[in-house]
Amino acid sequence: MGASSIERLGINPRFGNPPRAMDSGHGGFYVTNDRDQDHRWARRQGEEADSGGPAVMHFQISRSELERLNGKRFGNDDEVIDFITRHRNDRNDSPMLLNLRQWRREGAPMDLGGHQIAFHQQQGVDLLSNGYAGRDRRR
Repeated sequence: MGASSIERLGINPRFGNPPRAMDSGHGGFYVTNDRDQDHRWARRQGEEADSGGPAVMHFQISRSELERLNGKRFGNDDEVIDFITRHRNDRNDSPMLLNLRQWRREGAPMDLGGHQIAFHQQQGVDLLSNGYAGRDRRR
């Protein structure tokens, strides 16, 4: 789902049918506060059929509003995957699982890095929707 679709239809944390299996296996809408990482994500998404190219979407949300959501912040340890795969919060703030396929299919040790906040529930989606501040196209 590209930026134009999100702008038209809204944020859907259960994108796909069934939801996309991200690190938690439950889908979600993922954001980051790392500017280099957001540009890499946009480039990796490639050309969007509905917008002509990848885009970085911006959301302005105060830390106090974000912390009102039911959620947890993790470091680089095994607790992050154990918790996320077993619990549904409004949001989870954690490093990314960089080797998802190898970890799932081959039992490889987790390779954690970068930053993500995963939104799983409507309350978080509403907060993001209210804080949407536009987008930049990336080529």
